[in-house]
Amino acid sequence: DMLLSLYVILALLVAISLLIFLPMTRRIGRDFDAIRRAEAAARESATTLRTMFDASPAAIITLDTDLRVTMWTGAAEPFYGWREEEVLGKHPPTVPEESWPERERKLVSLRRSGGVTGFETRRLRKDGSPIDINLSFAVLRDAGGRDVGTLGIATDITRRKAAEAALKKSEAHYRALVESALTVPWELDLPTWRFTYVGPQAASLLGYPIEDWYSEKFWTKHLHPDDRVWALAFCQNATARSEDHEFEYRMLAVDGKVVWLRDYVTVVSGETGPKKLRGFIFDITGHKRAQTEIIVAKEQAELANRAKSEFLAN
Repeated sequence: DMLLSLYVILALLVAISLLIFLPMTRRIGRDFDAIRRAEAAARESATTLRTMFDASPAAIITLDTDLRVTMWTGAAEPFYGWREEEVLGKHPPTVPEESWPERERKLVSLRRSGGVTGFETRRLRKDGSPIDINLSFAVLRDAGGRDVGTLGIATDITRRKAAEAALKKSEAHYRALVESALTVPWELDLPTWRFTYVGPQAASLLGYPIEDWYSEKFWTKHLHPDDRVWALAFCQNATARSEDHEFEYRMLAVDGKVVWLRDYVTVVSGETGPKKLRGFIFDITGHKRAQTEIIVAKEQAELANRAKSEFLAN
């Protein structure tokens, strides 16, 4: 009887254990399944994200909190020349020594704001050649909001910078040509009616220092008194119609002499209408003097011919 009682007690204990632990075992199994599914989803998400990064034409790099490379996408390899296995776990070899202070300033700004977008800088390729890039940074944070690294996205702007440099050189060359010619290029702001640019030849045109040309209403103040009203009205009316125009007028030099000018004017308009004028002034004083001499000579010749005719008639 005692043995039977022991068997009964053991059976009850086993039954109780099954009732207690079997649901727990099933629940643990379900938890493990959920964990495995979550891990698989995370791996799939990471793979998808990496595929997207590698497909991007921009070079995308991630760094840990020690600024060591944790990801180096497919575009970064031809971009900089290093393969991912050459740079993983290392500081980026792309930053030239002279750019280290700039990088430190950007990192300080990055930590304060959480992101730095669209600043232009220069980096190095593996072969030592420079590459101009447009760079953006963002702080990477975990679910708890802690900083875990940095994401950097770079696009190559070397060709654009080269084109800008060529354009700047071309503009400088063109300006040198214009400013060495016997003409005065100028630009005038319409709201203030003041010159914003005058070629250096203007100093010898009227004898006034270039600084004087930038004073308020210099042009109108130095027009010949007989031309001041009509010349200003002609220019203002044509400008109001957004019409480019040309006209001849006189200005007074610093020594009081009259200088004849021919002005070719281009109207520059914005969304609300004309904003500024640009043009070229030509000194035609010599031409006008020659014209006057021709007219005088012609009149004198006509007088002489008339006198001759009258003499012969008598």
